[in-house]
Amino acid sequence: RGYQPAALYNSKYILFNLAWSPVGDALLFAAKPAMTTAAWFEPRAKSRATLYSLDLNTLEVCLLIQQSPAEIKTSSTEMSLT
Repeated sequence: RGYQPAALYNSKYILFNLAWSPVGDALLFAAKPAMTTAAWFEPRAKSRATLYSLDLNTLEVCLLIQQSPAEIKTSSTEMSLT
């Protein structure tokens, strides 16, 4: 018997990097717009990746962060641990 697969979230975006949240009963995943003809001509730095959390108890989806690859690179190089 066992459990059957079930769709918990549907999106027009490409979903990737699914992971268990280290806090609470949630799944973390990233999303980015699907490739369109116009996107072929757009600079890569303009495409945005968005991180979401899906609460498995309430099935509520929360936006965690939205950054372009250039913003991520800048913020990671400016961080200091001292």
